[in-house]
Amino acid sequence: LKMTEKKASCALCGMPPTDLLYLSYEGNFTLSCTATVLSCAAVPAGNADGASAPHDVTLVLDRTVLHPRGGGQPSDIGRISAAPPAPSLAVISVSADRATGVVAHAGRAAD
Repeated sequence: LKMTEKKASCALCGMPPTDLLYLSYEGNFTLSCTATVLSCAAVPAGNADGASAPHDVTLVLDRTVLHPRGGGQPSDIGRISAAPPAPSLAVISVSADRATGVVAHAGRAAD
């Protein structure tokens, strides 16, 4: 039996860990913050079966107030707003890569 090692997704390689504002006492009560987009990836509108994708855009930010799913708990949901004319993002899922500390926000672009 030959074991092979899986490598982390290259999309997250080299990115700094996301600053998790909710881990501090003050940040635990914070509902909004200013953040910088580190990565933005569009997700195809359908998969091989022709079904809709669960989200259209995945963003990685330098900091977040949204808690990722984990420990049997669902993730927070919310809205990420950008300066006009950019659309906002209705966040439907937040996930964390425990190996890199990078948090991804997945959602649908909204007007």
